[in-house]
Amino acid sequence: MILWLTKFNVRCFTLIKELESLSSIEGFYSRDKIAWWLLKHEEEYHSQVSFFDTLSTACDSPRNLTKFSKEAQFLDLYEALSKVLEFYKEEAYYKDKLEVYDLVKNNVEQLNAWFELHKIDNSYKYNQFVSLFQNNSTISGFKLEIGYPLSLPVKVKLDESEFHYTLKFLELLERSSKIEIIGVIETINILEVIKLNQYQVYNRQSIVVYVDDFNQSKLLVRFLKGKIGLLDKLKVGQKVKVYADLTGGRNETDKQGYSLSLAGWDIKILN
Repeated sequence: MILWLTKFNVRCFTLIKELESLSSIEGFYSRDKIAWWLLKHEEEYHSQVSFFDTLSTACDSPRNLTKFSKEAQFLDLYEALSKVLEFYKEEAYYKDKLEVYDLVKNNVEQLNAWFELHKIDNSYKYNQFVSLFQNNSTISGFKLEIGYPLSLPVKVKLDESEFHYTLKFLELLERSSKIEIIGVIETINILEVIKLNQYQVYNRQSIVVYVDDFNQSKLLVRFLKGKIGLLDKLKVGQKVKVYADLTGGRNETDKQGYSLSLAGWDIKILN
């Protein structure tokens, strides 16, 4: 068996190149080609899983052994693509759920029940998708490229349009958890570069929104990383609806004198 795996160590390069050849000109991998590659190498995958299961009785975490790094890469890649194939299958599920949403969205009681059902009872259906593709460097909060496990020898890039219903479903759930602020943009501050340490740096830009309420509130809303792109076409004086998270507490520092610390998630122009 050790000899067989050593030979596979050499063959792994060929398998990876075969997969790379299946991507489109734009670098996307389609559902059909992923399914074909998985089916073709299914027997090989199960053989290696069996070997590592046997090896685990003699040592801990055999996949981490250097001499089996190529085999581990193949297993990681195969398992990541298997998850992706399941995500494709879930699109029909999310399409059905969004059709129900369209029927109940104008009924407050039914809409709240719809949200509660999918936040609690069915969270397992989307947790893996979120954990694999969530990325705060983009406006949507998702980037359909598999970057974990870090050992993957191929960048697997997927077409977002093929996960339209999944992404829409997740957007609705996320939006429902945000604070809604309706007001007029009073200030758009310049872009800031925040340095946490010598390795961690991120961009931040904030706006001040005037709310015509009893207190005539002025709220500072900060947009971080990929969310900064939401501010590109905004102008002072525009009426907007802001979706934000309340962060920190009353004694949080760096609030610049404002009563709340808000992290912007989305913003819509109302006029």
